[in-house]
Amino acid sequence: MIPGPAALRTEITTFNANLEDAFSALHRNTRPSSQRWLKAGGVKRDMGELRTFLDEEWPTLDLRDHIARIMWTAFDLPGEAPVERLLRFPAWRILLDVEGAALFARAIVHAQPRFVQRSDLIQLVYLGAAGLRILATADGPFLALA
Repeated sequence: MIPGPAALRTEITTFNANLEDAFSALHRNTRPSSQRWLKAGGVKRDMGELRTFLDEEWPTLDLRDHIARIMWTAFDLPGEAPVERLLRFPAWRILLDVEGAALFARAIVHAQPRFVQRSDLIQLVYLGAAGLRILATADGPFLALA
């Protein structure tokens, strides 16, 4: 039996809430150690450094590959995540960069901007796949991460 629209809405709402909770918890749990490590080095990162972080630091972090493996499992895909192979696909690279941008904003930046929900960030995968990209938004923190 196929569930009705109300049941599907409830299921989707619950799924998204659980995903956002897990996403937020990961960054909330990472932030204290990240901030201690940065403070010990006398470093205060700001959102203006996001592009440099994504281009130069994020690809070298084991955490990026770890998150790719977590996503592979969460998508219920078989076997071990072929991380190097996944990185050849633009959608996976964008998805991992979205995760890196969120990590930067939520755990690394000293003065945190308003949080952007994961459901908003996921849109960037589809936007990035388009040949012509236009993002119209008045949401400053979302635009900064995009």
